[in-house]
Amino acid sequence: MYTQEQIFQRYILCKGEEALKTMQLSKVMVLGVGAVGGFCTEILARCGVGEFILVDFDTVDISNVNRQIVATTKTVGQKKTQIMADRLKDINPEVVIHQVQEKIGGERFEQLYQQYRPHIICDCIDSYIQKCEIIKFCTVQSIPIVSSMGAARKQNPALIQSSKLNEIIVCPLAKRIKKTLDIKKEDSYPQARCILSLEKAVDIKVDENGIRQALPSFSVITTCFGVWVAHIAMNRLLHGSFE
Repeated sequence: MYTQEQIFQRYILCKGEEALKTMQLSKVMVLGVGAVGGFCTEILARCGVGEFILVDFDTVDISNVNRQIVATTKTVGQKKTQIMADRLKDINPEVVIHQVQEKIGGERFEQLYQQYRPHIICDCIDSYIQKCEIIKFCTVQSIPIVSSMGAARKQNPALIQSSKLNEIIVCPLAKRIKKTLDIKKEDSYPQARCILSLEKAVDIKVDENGIRQALPSFSVITTCFGVWVAHIAMNRLLHGSFE
């Protein structure tokens, strides 16, 4: 059995022993462990987070293989939370993991929050209504949250950034959420950040019958979104600030 100091020796050299202790005492709830959430979770685990609540109802589909860390041709049909949990245990045998294999909205999220009391929420789901409900609850209750916006239909990872909710621009999903939640310019929401791209989304292709195809996405972009979510969440855990 390897010690925590052995596993995280390079992290300690980078961030220091106190930072590792803080991460080990941190409890993170990740909503969605697919393309964005899977990489976010993996990075936080490799930075020493001691406890995770993994929330995802889905199983791996063959279409996930091009961009999701839980997806290979051998894991098709398996529960994403279980695959992710196994990976995290291989990285850090001492990590504590809770699996919630459900599709959740605002009411169920509130119940889970009260049950587990995580230090921060990493919102990586792509269901619009549920996303709005969760962000609204977190902002009203001043719960720290980092929310990933639209990663599909993007090509340039250099245009991904962190944004305050009241400074959202360009991203169609983020702008729609901003409008639905009636977020004004003067609303600061200091406990919330979103990750979005400043890139104009590419057009959705249609087939020969004029039927819209699935949203295009690939691993470079979704992975970078996950990296950003993890980075901003770690800033908040270590420094009490997203910056």
